[in-house]
Parts: sequence; C-alpha cells; structure tokens
Amino acid sequence: MKAQNGFTLVELMVVISIMAILSSLTFWGFSSWHTKNGLEAAAKDIYSLLVQARNDASNTNTAHQINFSSTQAQRVAVDLNGDADTTDEGEAAITFDYSNTSYTISGATNVTFDRRGLANVDNQTIRINTSVSGISPAVDCIVVHFTRINMGKWEGGNCVPQ
Repeated sequence: MKAQNGFTLVELMVVISIMAILSSLTFWGFSSWHTKNGLEAAAKDIYSLLVQARNDASNTNTAHQINFSSTQAQRVAVDLNGDADTTDEGEAAITFDYSNTSYTISGATNVTFDRRGLANVDNQTIRINTSVSGISPAVDCIVVHFTRINMGKWEGGNCVPQ
C-alpha cells in the first residue's frame, strides 16, 4: 500500500472543532476581564477627579465642585470667583463619560471642596455598578469624608476601604 501525505477530512474537522471551542472559551474570559477592568478604571478615574479637585482647591485657594449630573457622566466644574455657583460665564467645566458603567450616589449629587480642600459632605458613597453578573472588581466604590477620600470594595451594603 502506498503511503499517504496530508490529513483526512475527519482529522481536519476535529482540529477545527477543538480550535473553535478553545477560542470561544478565551473570548468569554476576555469579555469578563474587560468588564471588570472597565469598572476598576471608572472607580479609579472618579477617585482621581475627586483627589485632584481637593488638591487644586487648597493649592489655588478657590472652591472646586464636582457635579454628578447623571448615571453616565460626571461634570467637573471649577468655581473661580468663590460664589459657590459654577455656572458663571468663564468658569471651567469638563465632562467625562463612562458609557460602560453606571454609578449610584448616596446623598448629594455634588461634592464641593472649599478653599482649604475640605469637602461639604461626610460619608458620601459613590458605588460603581455593572449589569453583568459574576464580576468582582478589586475596587468598586468611593467614600468622601470631610477630610479624606477612600476607595474600597462594596461588601454587605457598605464600602469597605482597601
């Protein structure tokens, strides 16, 4: 009998099936990782905005306010004349959008840091949410106190500092 070179159709179909199964498992894992990473990034970005506003308020001796205007965007506004109104002409406002996440805020929808960098709220919790089940990010909440800002993990209805 003559030696055969190459693969049979059955062997080729088995290899293609195994590759399809492995690639679907990899895609599922990547999708979960991507969502988890997005939640952590949103929490860290919001935390950075809060810390920067607090530092800028004390460094420039000017009140800084962060407005959480909806469940999808944050409006960061700077009060330049100290009248606690950030809608005056010439005052800066920047909007950041996190389209893959939403957040829940307990209490007021804005945080104002006075000229000394002290917040106008105490124990205000910002929780980062997702509609995807089974995702457990390392950090997914922020608590703003008068003198400090903490990132944490949401457990049992509370934000536990990390």
